Amino acid sequence: MLPTSGTAIFNNDTLATQAFTIATAQTLGGSLNIQVGGSGTAATGAVTLSGTLSGSGGSLVKSGTGQLILRGANTFGGGVTIQNGMLESQATQTTLGSGTVTMGGAGSDGATYITGQAITVDGGLHEAFLR
Repeated sequence: MLPTSGTAIFNNDTLATQAFTIATAQTLGGSLNIQVGGSGTAATGAVTLSGTLSGSGGSLVKSGTGQLILRGANTFGGGVTIQNGMLESQATQTTLGSGTVTMGGAGSDGATYITGQAITVDGGLHEAFLR
């Protein structure tokens, strides 16, 4: 089970790790940082969250060098920050909940977002996305 806030660290070691899925629903009570990979030196398997993440004030931060996949019909309202690594949204139009989606930021080494969903941009794109 995921914590309601704080940091959850997955696949951060010196051995190759397998991909796995967490299917449990969770109500976020604040900012939840999901770190996939990091200082480990081996291949990092993707972590998939397929349960619904809810919570009107809850937000999600993706950190670490690995891949996080969201598949749930999420309803959390505090937005998503993709600081490092890759975030992939699959299955539904609400995998990112509601709120602002931020990529990069202080301490970012590069952030990637992958989706098969239609994207609506409200307010424009930073020029770095246009290059």
